[in-house]
Amino acid sequence: IYSALAELGHSVKHIYNVKNKNKCPLPLFFVDIFTQNNNKDALDIKFLLNTKVSIEKPHKKVRGPPQCHNCQHYGHTRNNCCHEPKCVKCDGNHPTNECSKDRHSPPKCALCTKEHTANFKGCPVYKATFKKTVPRVRPAKGSDSNAQSKTKHAEATKMQLSHTENNIAATISTFISNLNSLIGPLISLFTSVLNALKANSSIP
Repeated sequence: IYSALAELGHSVKHIYNVKNKNKCPLPLFFVDIFTQNNNKDALDIKFLLNTKVSIEKPHKKVRGPPQCHNCQHYGHTRNNCCHEPKCVKCDGNHPTNECSKDRHSPPKCALCTKEHTANFKGCPVYKATFKKTVPRVRPAKGSDSNAQSKTKHAEATKMQLSHTENNIAATISTFISNLNSLIGPLISLFTSVLNALKANSSIP
């Protein structure tokens, strides 16, 4: 993989082959490449070493609220827990490592009593807690007013430019009218002078 990516112009820093819980390698690799101008081109690679591949950007992990592995509630950890133990699998009043539940029997959530484990991220209790603890990205204060102010300023500037253009057009029109009023008499005077010169030149 190092050499194949190097041939495509990418400098590899580190490659890690992901393994499952049994330490068996999976067809999944984390590839860390040095920063270069062509880094985005790596996302367009479809084949590598005669194998069809799919390359994705690293996913940003969003950390949710801490969950206690003793009582299964959110907001604290087992080291700071003073509640009775609750099993993550069966909602029993015992530590999870002492659970005797059959793997084929349905689990029971210690938080909402539904048929899933207490650490299930789809649990309504987790979702509600996640919304309260993870801040949402909000627009900067005053961004709407700033946008409105910019819009009004742009409109005012446009009106001012339009008014200026109208003034320039009126000035040019006045200048042309005045120029015509001056040119007319000058042409008449020039014609009279030419006629007089012709008359004088025809006298013997």
